[in-house]
Amino acid sequence: EDVHGQLQAAMKHLKFSMDLCLEQYKAGRLFLFEHPVGARSWSTAIIQQMSDLEGVHLAKFDFCQLGMKSKDESGSEAAAKKRTGVLTNSKHVAEVLRRAQCDGSHKHVELLNGRAGPCQEYPEKFVQLICESIKKLIKDVQWRKKMSKDLDITDTV
Repeated sequence: EDVHGQLQAAMKHLKFSMDLCLEQYKAGRLFLFEHPVGARSWSTAIIQQMSDLEGVHLAKFDFCQLGMKSKDESGSEAAAKKRTGVLTNSKHVAEVLRRAQCDGSHKHVELLNGRAGPCQEYPEKFVQLICESIKKLIKDVQWRKKMSKDLDITDTV
């Protein structure tokens, strides 16, 4: 009964999140939805419908490549792999995140026994990467608008 209640609450939260993403999408604004790759929510109809929209991308990546860390059993800081998926309508964000694949060249902290807690905060490298990707998108849009004006054609962006 408790599990059923928690599942209902989670689905309500997921629907709310997808409603926000859809509102952003319909208004021509960007959205970014992040969730662990192994989450069952990726297979829900509501996320599938969102991911089927034109211009929506799914990028899977490893957070260890973007600076995510936690402490191991001895208290030493090490990389936390945390395989993650992002659903977004920014091709720039999706492209850059897809490149963040772990090459296995470092040790990972097992995210057990409370060690996943620090992974609830985004590392600075991830935040900077997202911001730089959005800046690139803005520059591309500005360039397209300028070119459309210079060439006297309609910009369809």
